[in-house]
Amino acid sequence: MTKQPLSTYRVQLHVGFKIQQLHQQLEYLHALGIDWIYASPVLAATAGSTHGYDQIDPSRLNPELGTEAEWRALHEHRRALGMGWLQDIVPNHMAYSLENPWVREILTHGEASTAAKHFDIDWRHPDFRGRVMLPILGDELTEVIAAGQVALTPQADGIQVYDQVLPLSSRSLGKFPDLQSAKLADVLDAQHYALTFWKTTNSTINYRRFFTVNGLICLRAERPETFAATHELIIEWLGRGDIDGVRIDHIDGLLDPTGYLKRLREAVGPEPYIVVEKILEHGETLPQEWPIEGSSGYDFMAHVNQLLRHPAGHAAVTATARHFTEHIGGSELPVDLQVFGNKLRFLRASMAGELENLVHHAQGALAGLPLGMDQPLLRETVAEWLAGFPVYRAYVRFGSFSESDRSLLVHAIDRAVALGAVQTDGLQRLRSWLRSITRLDDRTATFLQRAMQLSGPLMAKGIEDTTFYQHVDYLASNEVGDNPDIAYALSVEGWHDRMVERAPTELNAGSTHDTKRGEDARARLHALSADPASWTAFAKTAYDRLPAGEPLPGDTFLLLLQSLLGAWPSRMADAGNGDSGFATRMASFAEKALREGKRHSSWEDPNTSLEQRCDRVVRGWLADATFVAALQRYDEGISAQASLNAIRGLVLRCTAPGSPDVYQGAEYGDYSLVDPDNRRPVDYPARQLSLVSLARTDPWRAFSAVDEAAGSFEFDRAKQGLLHALLNLRRDDPALWLLGSYVPVDVTGGDGRVVAFRRVFGDDQALVIVSIRSDASKRWPQGDDFVGAEISLPILGERVDALSARTVDFATVSAVSEMLAVSPAAVFVAKE
Repeated sequence: MTKQPLSTYRVQLHVGFKIQQLHQQLEYLHALGIDWIYASPVLAATAGSTHGYDQIDPSRLNPELGTEAEWRALHEHRRALGMGWLQDIVPNHMAYSLENPWVREILTHGEASTAAKHFDIDWRHPDFRGRVMLPILGDELTEVIAAGQVALTPQADGIQVYDQVLPLSSRSLGKFPDLQSAKLADVLDAQHYALTFWKTTNSTINYRRFFTVNGLICLRAERPETFAATHELIIEWLGRGDIDGVRIDHIDGLLDPTGYLKRLREAVGPEPYIVVEKILEHGETLPQEWPIEGSSGYDFMAHVNQLLRHPAGHAAVTATARHFTEHIGGSELPVDLQVFGNKLRFLRASMAGELENLVHHAQGALAGLPLGMDQPLLRETVAEWLAGFPVYRAYVRFGSFSESDRSLLVHAIDRAVALGAVQTDGLQRLRSWLRSITRLDDRTATFLQRAMQLSGPLMAKGIEDTTFYQHVDYLASNEVGDNPDIAYALSVEGWHDRMVERAPTELNAGSTHDTKRGEDARARLHALSADPASWTAFAKTAYDRLPAGEPLPGDTFLLLLQSLLGAWPSRMADAGNGDSGFATRMASFAEKALREGKRHSSWEDPNTSLEQRCDRVVRGWLADATFVAALQRYDEGISAQASLNAIRGLVLRCTAPGSPDVYQGAEYGDYSLVDPDNRRPVDYPARQLSLVSLARTDPWRAFSAVDEAAGSFEFDRAKQGLLHALLNLRRDDPALWLLGSYVPVDVTGGDGRVVAFRRVFGDDQALVIVSIRSDASKRWPQGDDFVGAEISLPILGERVDALSARTVDFATVSAVSEMLAVSPAAVFVAKE
């Protein structure tokens, strides 16, 4: 039987937070109620890596994290505490770096090396003649040579490029007995690598990379030999109990995710817990044939996000955004059109080389068919087809062609046409071909799988890394797995439908290392839709207080103001630097956001003038007493709603089907911005002290004392106390929360602002009641907000709220206002 965590706690291990430092926190995390540690990648990575996804050697522990002895001691201790371990692994790519022994091998020996077969390199690419491109130059090769930045080393034992020495190929050593007298151009031409300007990868490339990161080269995980070489240590750790499960990073990047997961399950057996990083779009579910426990929880995070939106208020906030974007600058398109256009621009500007390689595969798959398309038409047809996908990818495999796969591939064509595709004739021919396929031969399967390998990164770059920084009406919705379209607000009935279908073995995320902002920053931003009139007034005041001579485009202004508002409480953590620490964080965020948005700036062509202006605007605002006073008044007005939203999300995460995941430090308020801001050090000593003082405190009492002080130390302690109570509730009754079914409970009245459900396992059951979308004028604890709302469950009899210790007799009480008299949520369980 597969193990399953009651809860997980994600930690980011790196040189600043090592194995030994995590070891020191195990007792605290166990006391908090955490069941499993969920660790970022720990295999050897590039020097100074802050995330571990740039691995260089899958056969050993990252020495920067600690020693083997420290690793074993850590696991002995956590096993003694009864804690499990979920390990993040990276089967899709490695660092394209000289630190990587496999990379050194292919640079030295080329295609003939054993390592060459592990990497996804097109050695037959016409532009590289059996060499792999090495895009590390800051200019064209001739210019770099002329500047003296590429040369043979004095000892003629390598090629000096900037501050690194590349190996010489064995064939060049044989060809030039006296390297010192050979022409540099001839020596370079004899290498197994082609030195290229880094921007060349936008138009031409002969290796698959992770998204558009030149320094991450992709693996051929579909090969049994590559799978074995990259998973041997992970499988060993699973076998001896050093780890209990794995989280698969970027499953959609693999050629054949289904085949990979089946091979992994066969290798590790039925017991290890396996989840995948998978962004599920609206209405999408995981393939049933995947032998896993579920996803890492982005979908759950999106469901909570959608439930917290006030639909009418959301529309009003969007109307305010229209004022700024249409009249000040940065006009918006409907989300679907915006995504479609961004995907096409991205393909043509940044992944044209990948698109051209895919067209080569398409020509092979379509060879002999009377499609009548020349290469330019085929390229544009394939581009518009990929841009039309509503989800990350299909999971086609060699052999039979399922109707569900065919339907998705054809639907992407129809959707592209509906969104304004130009190559309608080519798309019609492609549609006819897809409908004619009965079985996937090798060439056809390879083309479609390669297309899907490109579709996933294209979806991520088109939405998460572009549209989310452009479509800034309501930033709370711009989150991984979610959609900023107003149509995606979720009703209570819609929530129930998703939870009934949800596998109880999945993770329920709140904040992650990939989120655009922390869970409590989102909770604050959802308060905008509870009182849109106040938001409009504050936004206009903020615009009027822009420092003189520092105008911003409307979309940039909204992005900056909402981000500042969401992160505002975390300025307390920067108190040692005064406002400058907070302002510096905001400036770093603005730089990344503008470049990712690619509308006013980009990584390749930075608009440093606008980026510096954003810095001056934030610092000007923070130095402006009128602005700060207006911000504080608005902050006081939304703090109660922010607290309520934070509570709602946390209670749902811990009581709905699935295992709650806590991101490092997010037991306190999490107001972080996008990475690397969310990898700042965690103050564990403070958390340890507050847990001791709050372990036996009624969490509602702590919250009610700070309903107007969200983000203060009191809020942090209150959130930690609530999480502690919820996690220990799960620990006290694991069967109910891990195996119990989800049963929706009808609420009469209440205007769709109460979510109620039972978790049932045999004769054991709990009733969960959570308020949502409360009136902005209501304060704590808002019991009178539900006059007329009733729940009739006399079968429960007398129950106690595990979070407040209040007893309710359901045989005589049906009013929600009584059930939520002291709190915005309750979890009623049997009395002891």
